[in-house]
Amino acid sequence: MFAEDVFKLLPEQIRESFKQTSTKLPPIYEGENLNGKTIFVFMQGAIGDVLCSTVALRELKRRYPRAKLRDYIIGTLRVCSQRLKEP
Repeated sequence: MFAEDVFKLLPEQIRESFKQTSTKLPPIYEGENLNGKTIFVFMQGAIGDVLCSTVALRELKRRYPRAKLRDYIIGTLRVCSQRLKEP
C-alpha cells in the first residue's frame, strides 16, 4: 500500500483536518536585527552535533542579547542547552 491508499482509508473528518494545515514557511533571515525577537532552534542528532552547535547559540546570544532563544533538543542532550542559559 502507498501513503495515498492508507490516507483514503481514514475517516472523512480526519482527512478534512489535513486540508486545514498551512504550508506557509517562516520568513527567511536576511540580516535584520534580532534583538527583541524570538529565535527557535530545533536540534536533533548525536551529542557531537549538539555540542558543536552551542558555539553558534552562544554567538547568537552575544550579538542579540535581547533576543529570546527558544530551543528544542530531542533526548537527554537538553542538558547542553540548559548550560547556555546560565549567566
